[in-house]
Amino acid sequence: MTTKAKIATQALSFLNENTIISDFEQGTNSQEVIARKFYDSVLEDLLIAIDWGFCGRLKYLSDVILISDIEKIGGWEYSLKFPNDVLKIRSITDNQMPIEYQVANSEKENITVIYCNTNTVLLNYTALITDTTLYPPYFRNLLSWGLAKAMAMEITS
Repeated sequence: MTTKAKIATQALSFLNENTIISDFEQGTNSQEVIARKFYDSVLEDLLIAIDWGFCGRLKYLSDVILISDIEKIGGWEYSLKFPNDVLKIRSITDNQMPIEYQVANSEKENITVIYCNTNTVLLNYTALITDTTLYPPYFRNLLSWGLAKAMAMEITS
């Protein structure tokens, strides 16, 4: 089973470090701390760099949040609740046709919304996948290399 600790240990081995990370979340040795420091940002950068199949999601958005006349900036008719796990929007369509939209924070609701002129849309997006067991082997390897690159200056200096 692949874990963050195994990914980080592989990254360290790419840097010719023989440390085995046993406790990724709570470890206190310098390599564990450095790996934790870079892991999330490297993961997110790699997930959004390419439209990987394993993290692609399709979701119909129909959770309409009413827009008051004061909020109708830009002429949008609807605001739809933005899913929490979205890293990158690949497309937003209505009946397979791309639509115009704007992603913004709704001050009234204090949430992120998609402003658009249709009330039911299909969102194709890249999701934040943190469960390492869902990563294909090629992505685990790439994540290890990306983590090694990010850690290299601090580990080898």
